[in-house]
Amino acid sequence: MQVSFSSLNDNIHAGRMVLKDVKSTYPKGFISNSRYETFSTRVNPEIKRKLEIKIDKTRDIVDMKKRCGYDIYDAVDFAVRKTHTANCGEQAVLVSDSLNKKGILNKIVSMEVYKNNASNFPLNGHSFCVIGLDDAADISKPETWGNDAVIVDLWSNTVAQARKAISFFSDFMHVDKKQNKVIFHSVFL
Repeated sequence: MQVSFSSLNDNIHAGRMVLKDVKSTYPKGFISNSRYETFSTRVNPEIKRKLEIKIDKTRDIVDMKKRCGYDIYDAVDFAVRKTHTANCGEQAVLVSDSLNKKGILNKIVSMEVYKNNASNFPLNGHSFCVIGLDDAADISKPETWGNDAVIVDLWSNTVAQARKAISFFSDFMHVDKKQNKVIFHSVFL
């Protein structure tokens, strides 16, 4: 049976507990395209290329395991243990799996940033888990998620009320409301 907690504090506590569990489950030296690596890649293209190769290897293993019948959770778990590498999407799957095992309702959400009046290719993006959504929440409209919605994000080590976390991500990705549009969608597994 899956549950959805009824208070912001309960959701924050559950999110912190899950992040702690996920961090303790995966190998030391677990590499991700975290805030630190993101900054480093802007300064040093060689670091960026090495990280992209590792993340591509993780994703190739996930694809291969899915073709062999693994579900997405087991495929990502296997790949991350093998490569010690994951980006925000793979990390969101690990967090979602841990939340599911604890019976906590959650959604994996992608936040994509586009240039207004430009191509359909996002300039930037990020994936994370959300818990405590209102029953009538529309994933494409964060303002409908409710005051108790909490983002649980391993990539940035963030567990916060959704609107605060989205503001943090927007600042980090340099979203300019006049020049960018931001689209949210559920990542279906």
